[in-house]
Amino acid sequence: MKTFAALFIASFILSYVLTPLMAKLSQARGWVDHPSEERKIHEKPTPTLGGIPLFFAIIIPLCILSYWPNAQGDLVREQFLPLSGLLIGILMMLALGIYDDRKGAGHRLKFIVQILAAVVIYYMGFQIETISLPFGLHLDLWYFALPFTILWVVGITNAVNLIDGIDGLAAGVSLFATGAIFVVSIIFERSFTSAIALAMGGALLGFLRYNFYPAKIFMGDSGSLVIGFMISAIGIRGSYKGATMVALLIPILALGVPIMDTLLAIGRRLWARKPVFSGDRDHIHHRLIERGLSQSKAALLLYGLTAFFGVMAFLITLGNSEEIALILLAFGIVSVVVIQRLGYFGRGNGKK
Repeated sequence: MKTFAALFIASFILSYVLTPLMAKLSQARGWVDHPSEERKIHEKPTPTLGGIPLFFAIIIPLCILSYWPNAQGDLVREQFLPLSGLLIGILMMLALGIYDDRKGAGHRLKFIVQILAAVVIYYMGFQIETISLPFGLHLDLWYFALPFTILWVVGITNAVNLIDGIDGLAAGVSLFATGAIFVVSIIFERSFTSAIALAMGGALLGFLRYNFYPAKIFMGDSGSLVIGFMISAIGIRGSYKGATMVALLIPILALGVPIMDTLLAIGRRLWARKPVFSGDRDHIHHRLIERGLSQSKAALLLYGLTAFFGVMAFLITLGNSEEIALILLAFGIVSVVVIQRLGYFGRGNGKK
């Protein structure tokens, strides 16, 4: 446990030190996000490429741990192939994100790279092959294992990417979601997943010092794609008791806010006959700000909602089939109430 604590502290310190350096470098080189687009709500040019310090703050401690001569280091070394595959996938996401932050990447390129990264980790140990459903039912995916894994990785990655709309939101929500995954992985002795979640948690916490309102640096796609990709991956590796579906429910519930926001975005754009990938200012965080909340209060409110969903994710690991069904019902009711209170069922739905 001391080794895991050192891992978290090391990631936090690296992120805390490297992030302001990256902000200064971005400012000096003109790598800033200008408030030129209608859907952007920041008021002045802000340094971007926050994913670079996040990447180093996560990877460096994990690499050091893999060489550490103790039981935790041994456990990580035993997972050399999955860790190598994850590193390759992360590098692909980081490169894609940097290119998008600097030049702008089209949706086709984004999906191609994300799919390729998902294929890489699939063949290196991150596979969804069997889904265990409630009430003792099991479904072997067989030839659909690869497509389902790709859908999972691409879906979770983009859910985190889409919610990165106000200062500190994506980083904070991801921090709470990662915390929920860490707690569950510790309980069920998934040391590999625990180590990755801890490194992510420390890096995100250090980054939030500079990303919370008023942000001194943005996470950018270089950060949101990396974090979303990693959450999708550890969600797969976090399975326990052979119950893959229950394992996947943990990140689904913990990431309830960005997933809800993504589904709403797709639904309203299809309803309005707009391109699914078009941008708008009708996300959940935009709705909260329109109702008078500041960026910081909107972020804190969504942190609280994410924490509540994280508790639900934890309770799922302790329940039987009937209790899991009740928890999912409660999750659905809360989600519907939130959507209704935000006006998505009213006249404001689908507004331009």
